[in-house]
Amino acid sequence: MKLTRPQLALFWRAFASACAGLGIVTKEDKDAYRKQVMQEETGKSSVKELNRTADFDAVVQRFLVDGQCFADALRFDGASLTRMHYMIGEAAAKIVEASSYRGSGWAYVAGVMIQARIIDGTPTQWADRLASPSVWMDFAEKDVRRVLCMLTTHVRRLAS
Repeated sequence: MKLTRPQLALFWRAFASACAGLGIVTKEDKDAYRKQVMQEETGKSSVKELNRTADFDAVVQRFLVDGQCFADALRFDGASLTRMHYMIGEAAAKIVEASSYRGSGWAYVAGVMIQARIIDGTPTQWADRLASPSVWMDFAEKDVRRVLCMLTTHVRRLAS
């Protein structure tokens, strides 16, 4: 899947910032640096090979750090968690819609997380907090991914 136009624009801006920050001026050095970063971060050597999510995030974050744009780089650090938060919310909504569960989708997600021993408490204590993307930054990415896997499995089971 190719990068979108806004992603390409951001990619090249971050790349230019990194080159300026590192003092890279010649075209050959810029090409070598770009290919080196993409190879180190994703194992790919061409912009055309990058996917729109993890590959893009990793390369742009590296360019921003190399260009000393640390505040912008932090935005990409949580990008995958933000995407997973959205997908968890979508899965929870599908589960509530397709089942006899009468609570909120986020209360259901909280129940799943309590059963998985990721959080302690009751679903009602956590439901409102889990609706906020910023709260998810406090959880380990592997735990968030595990919750997403559990919910998508449940959605598939309800659909069949």
